[in-house]
Amino acid sequence: SFDSFVHMDPLVVEGYIAEFGRVLAPGGTIVVHHAAKPPWVLALNPVTRRLGKPGRVLKRLLVQQRLRGDGFRSDVSARMVQTWAEQAGLRIRRQTDRWGDAGQYTVRKYRDCISTLERH
Repeated sequence: SFDSFVHMDPLVVEGYIAEFGRVLAPGGTIVVHHAAKPPWVLALNPVTRRLGKPGRVLKRLLVQQRLRGDGFRSDVSARMVQTWAEQAGLRIRRQTDRWGDAGQYTVRKYRDCISTLERH
C-alpha cells in the first residue's frame, strides 16, 4: 500500500528494506513512501516521551510547525532509510516529497518522503 510505511515502527521499516535488498533483482527498482522526520527531532524522543502528552504536542510543533496531529507517523528519517538501503545493497536514486509532470502531487502535509531504491 502506498501509505503503509509512514506508520510502521522503524525496526519494521528496516526489516522490509533488508528484504527488498534480498529479493530485488539486479537493476530492479522499488518506491517507498515513508515518514521523514528531521533527525534533530528524533534525537529529542527521550525528552518528549518523558513529557507525555505535552511532549507529543511539542514534537508536532517542531515537525510540522502546527498543533494538528502528525498522522501517527513513525519515528523514521530520510537518512535512516538511506542507511538501511545501503546496508541492504540498495542505492537511493531519489528522495523527494513530490511527483507528477509539474511536481503537482505532494506528501508534504506530514513532511513525508518518497524514496526510489535500486538494486546495484
